[in-house]
Amino acid sequence: MDKRPLCEITLNGTENMEWQGSVYFCTMGKQRRFNSLLELVRIVEEGKKHQTEAVNDVSADTQAI
Repeated sequence: MDKRPLCEITLNGTENMEWQGSVYFCTMGKQRRFNSLLELVRIVEEGKKHQTEAVNDVSADTQAI
């Protein structure tokens, strides 16, 4: 199992009592901004899904060799 972090979360502050910040996905090299806790959760879940799909694609390619 891969032990690298899925993402790095940076909180920049709050507005309207909601967290504001960004999420950087280390393995994909992509950064997304969020304006609420719910948005943060959705972004992380989406990133987790994409990372799992990428790992499965690599595993399938490796098995074909």
